Amino acid sequence: MTTWKEFSKTVPWIATIETNNNDWTIYACLQQATKQFNAVLVVDNGSTDKTFLEIDRFVRREKPKNLQIFDLNSFDVWPDLQLDRKIKSKSSFRAFSIAKKIATKGMWVSIDPSIILFDDARIKIQSHIEEWIDPFKSYNHFNSIRVIDPWTIQKHQEFTEDNWKITSAWLGGNLSIAPNASNQQIPQFVTVKDNFLLEEKENEKIVSTCGFNLFSYKESQKNFQILEQTTKISSEINLNIDKNLMSKLRFPVVAKLIEGKREVYQCDW
Repeated sequence: MTTWKEFSKTVPWIATIETNNNDWTIYACLQQATKQFNAVLVVDNGSTDKTFLEIDRFVRREKPKNLQIFDLNSFDVWPDLQLDRKIKSKSSFRAFSIAKKIATKGMWVSIDPSIILFDDARIKIQSHIEEWIDPFKSYNHFNSIRVIDPWTIQKHQEFTEDNWKITSAWLGGNLSIAPNASNQQIPQFVTVKDNFLLEEKENEKIVSTCGFNLFSYKESQKNFQILEQTTKISSEINLNIDKNLMSKLRFPVVAKLIEGKREVYQCDW
């Protein structure tokens, strides 16, 4: 009999990225995602900035063969709920549903467009998936490192536990996504059978760190103020990662930390 550990190594990996005005990060996010997963699905939720232009630039320059784009902002998955179509719970349900249609038995990884995955992110995620006792209702959230600019991280918030920045689940299980009972804008996993809600699942956080989190890389936060102490990525000897990763990727803007303030410049490339 095939064990879950053996089976989990044979299934296709489907990554979804839910965008909403992420033109500063989507190119670099895609650079790291498309080289690690069998299929990458961008599910847009009404971007009005240059997100689609950056995606088009990525397609023309990088020529990925595993990328699909979906513009589903006009589709309301829960019309009876008086909630904005762009909220995280609705966009996550849309992305999860599309991934399940494409690969019913595949492995799903949800990546926030502000996340730049490390080169070994899939390996780290796989190592936790292999240990699931009950894959039909198991899932994981993974940590990330908050980045101020390509060389600087927040000293006191290196490892964030922001749920839904990097999340994994098996598409062949009994999981679905629903609004959180205490805050309907936030998604949560639920176990479902025959369209009946069985139980709400508690968050399962994992300490493995799988990427950089460019949490403030948006036009709306171009004047972002650095309030916490910072440190250089290169000086973090305990981080077993490529400390030059951010410098190898492409961004439409260049952010630099100058005298405690982040300055943002347009990049012509």
